Amino acid sequence: MRLILLSILLVVFTAVGQRLGPSVALASESREELQLDDVLRRTTVVLLAEPATPTARTAEVAITPEGKQADPVKYPPYVRRWQRWLVRAVVAGSPALVGQVLEIGEADWQTRLEVHRRYYLEGVSKWPIYEAYCPSYAGGSPPRSAERLIMLSGSAKAWQFAVDDAMESTGQLPKIKEALRRVGPDNPRLQPVAPRGR
Repeated sequence: MRLILLSILLVVFTAVGQRLGPSVALASESREELQLDDVLRRTTVVLLAEPATPTARTAEVAITPEGKQADPVKYPPYVRRWQRWLVRAVVAGSPALVGQVLEIGEADWQTRLEVHRRYYLEGVSKWPIYEAYCPSYAGGSPPRSAERLIMLSGSAKAWQFAVDDAMESTGQLPKIKEALRRVGPDNPRLQPVAPRGR
């Protein structure tokens, strides 16, 4: 009986999601929570940064098939999002980033774009499991300081968060430094930087 009810709910949810669009369907996005060491293995740089002004930027990516007329209802564009951060110090990675404003894309944005395309162009509503980090302040009060330790992958051409929510409060710096010592042999490109004055 429970199996039948669950099957009915799944069919109803899928039908509602297809009728109302991604705002309903995206609620089914799943996350796999990673430990700090696993996040650092996927990381190119760890930075101490504060939000820049403006704090974000967006751009639309068209998904209209070739030869079809643009239709924002039938073929809504995918909205790429970047957070903008001013680098105050480098904890590990390239010291040349200090003072720069970085535009940082979502983790796995290419997969999210493909899921969006397939949903609207093919009616496929399968959702991958995205990797995520759970910062120490999650579920509680946010830290007083706007500064964060952010963990990124990529390069100067295209930065993105190593996984969803790949950031920590500045009070967790000792924990991150300890984790960097553990994962150093697994990720040789992520080398701690000698501390300097800010």
